[in-house]
This record gives sequence, C-alpha cells and structure tokens, in this order.
Amino acid sequence: MRRLLNDKNGEGAQAALPATYSIVDRAAKWGIIKKNTAARYKARLTGRLKAVLAASAQ
Repeated sequence: MRRLLNDKNGEGAQAALPATYSIVDRAAKWGIIKKNTAARYKARLTGRLKAVLAASAQ
C-alpha cells in the first residue's frame, strides 16, 4: 500500500485498501498493536489515498 501511494498509483492503492485494513484490524485484534494505533494508521492511509486521488484527478 505504501509503495503504491509513493508511486502515485491511486487506483492500485484503492484496490489494496480493504486488504490493508484487514491486516491492520487483525494485528489490533491479536494485540500486536493497540486499537487506537490501528485507527490512526488507517486514517493516515486513507488521507494519503485521498490526496493521491485528488492529485491524479487534476
């Protein structure tokens, strides 16, 4: 996901978003990361994705 965002590949990142969310949610469920950390991580990824999609739309 990060590589796709760095490469400004919005469509690919959008396709990878559900799988990324699943991995982050499972890590929080198993106690690898805290719930707030998972929420923050997902929010930042979503924000970066929106920025990439907005830049590619222009």
